[in-house]
Amino acid sequence: MAGDSGSPVPTAGHPNQHDDKGSKRKAGHEVPHHIRAARWREQDIVATVIAEALQPTPIAAWLIPDHEQRGRVLADVAAIWVEHAMFYGDVHITSDLTAVTICFHQYGPVPPPADYPTRLATAAGPHAERFRLLDNIWTVGNRLRRTTTSPSWPCAPRTSGPAGAER
Repeated sequence: MAGDSGSPVPTAGHPNQHDDKGSKRKAGHEVPHHIRAARWREQDIVATVIAEALQPTPIAAWLIPDHEQRGRVLADVAAIWVEHAMFYGDVHITSDLTAVTICFHQYGPVPPPADYPTRLATAAGPHAERFRLLDNIWTVGNRLRRTTTSPSWPCAPRTSGPAGAER
């Protein structure tokens, strides 16, 4: 992955790499955008990219049934987590500001965002209870993952980009 220098990320650094259709790519081919750490002042942009990617998904429709409110609420709630990731993880963005990745370091328990219950109630309004249910599911899943014998990744990624798909 590119560092803060903004150097391009090669899509094929090895002559035998294949694209998703099985065709060989030419060595040295580079993507047109750079990946870099997001800046503090870009939190709203990152939150908006996440909200736009999540808006058409079934989980977003369950969280916020009103389509007119969905984008704003998703962005407001995402902003809480983007800020939190800047303290307890990594936030990366493409140079064209259309795709992001958020990772929380898993070196130990990650505390909740500062004043989270109040901030969630403000951001989500009448939809806060569904966000709390989703948070509980996420928390239980993380606890189960830590009690298994499977290897643990140092980062729990959340990414989104233009096709509206979470990856």
